[in-house]
Order: sequence, then structure tokens, then C-alpha cells
Amino acid sequence: MTFTGFDSAWGATNSGAICNMLLDADGSLRLVGDPVTASWDDAIAQASQTNSDEMRVWAIDQPLCVGNPKRCRPV
Repeated sequence: MTFTGFDSAWGATNSGAICNMLLDADGSLRLVGDPVTASWDDAIAQASQTNSDEMRVWAIDQPLCVGNPKRCRPV
């Protein structure tokens, strides 16, 4: 099973990142390679390459809505 994490960074000047982890037989997760810079298009392309008989879980760090006029969240 592969776990993929994508942080879109959702800003015009900020880059997002994507990384993959594999679930080992002992239940631990192992990072596969280093996280890489990625856009929404990159994430969609990777998702579309997933084999239909491969088990994959995606986690996406993306706000569903930003309810303020400055379009930012408090830190």
C-alpha cells in the first residue's frame, strides 16, 4: 500500500510538495525518495498513473474554504 501526501501551498508564488510512503509488513511507513516540488497538475498526473489494482491512500493539505478577505489563515 502506498500513502501519498500532497501540500498544494495554494499561493501563486509558493510551491507545493508531494511525497510517497510505503506500508511495510511490520506496519511501519517508509519514505520513498525525497519530497518533490509539485503543482496540482503534477498531483493529478501522479494520481492518474495509479494502477487500478494498486492500493493507494491520498492525503491532501488544502483548505476547503478561506473565510476572510485577505485570503490567509492565522499562524
